[in-house]
Amino acid sequence: MKTFLFLTTLFFITSQSIEEIRSAFHKAHHSKESAVEFNSTVAQIKLLNEDLYSAYLGASEALLSKFGSSPGEKLKLFKSGKAHLEKAVENQPQNIEIRMIRLIIQHNAPPILKYNKEIETDKAFIIQHFSSANAEVKKFIQKTAKSTGVFTQEELTKIK
Repeated sequence: MKTFLFLTTLFFITSQSIEEIRSAFHKAHHSKESAVEFNSTVAQIKLLNEDLYSAYLGASEALLSKFGSSPGEKLKLFKSGKAHLEKAVENQPQNIEIRMIRLIIQHNAPPILKYNKEIETDKAFIIQHFSSANAEVKKFIQKTAKSTGVFTQEELTKIK
């Protein structure tokens, strides 16, 4: 009975935590304060899935790089974020949420950084595997897709 209670509590805490991170991710690009809050939220909440944590950590660093105080600091933060994100994708290439995170970061990365090579691949993967995702991940993907302009109207109809 104690094990069941522990696992139920752990699942509930993890579910709440991932929702906090997803919510902060949606707001992070709006301002420096939002990006800092997203980074802080990720740092405070350790997810059970290390690769998903790594993807969100990478996204938070990449988003923070936009607000760095010098070009060198910006590049260092972006490279660190990219490394975390790519490691997560390498470890879990079939994870649709990780692929969505990378898609958004690549879509918003300045062209000079040349971090945009997987945009079409990730979009196709997300569309192809959307129906097999769990309800929470589907909700996250739909909300993100609608708010970012990454997907065309036709593509959006495939992720309903």
